[in-house]
Amino acid sequence: MKTITLQTKHTTYQIGIHPLGFLLHLYYGARIENDMSYLLQYYDRGFAGNPYDAGGDRGMSLDFLPQEFPCYGTGDFRSAAFNLRNEEGIFGADLRYQSHAVRTGKYAIPGLPAVYDTEEALQEELEYCGGQCGYERQGLY
Repeated sequence: MKTITLQTKHTTYQIGIHPLGFLLHLYYGARIENDMSYLLQYYDRGFAGNPYDAGGDRGMSLDFLPQEFPCYGTGDFRSAAFNLRNEEGIFGADLRYQSHAVRTGKYAIPGLPAVYDTEEALQEELEYCGGQCGYERQGLY
């Protein structure tokens, strides 16, 4: 599993990129230098749903893995962070990791409050793709 690690002077935020493209929350807390993907537990959860493209891998349940951005309609029955209804009235969003980039400077979202750093700021930008790239989402950290 590939990881994306964001460091501040005192904290670490780590995201795992599952081979199927799901972004999994690995760690947020005191600054560390380790790969925290060992914390994920993959085992058969009985009646929990599994992504179709996981095939016979019954341990790949999105209902139990800590997703970075859980979406409605993917087999995760917890509260979704995102939902989408297409032109045919079908709900669901299967967002998968597409790319990421690190940029210098602080991003701004018009109309929303911002935090400013007195030192050189870095931003992490994640690109998600869903429905054979019929829609996209951007995550900024």
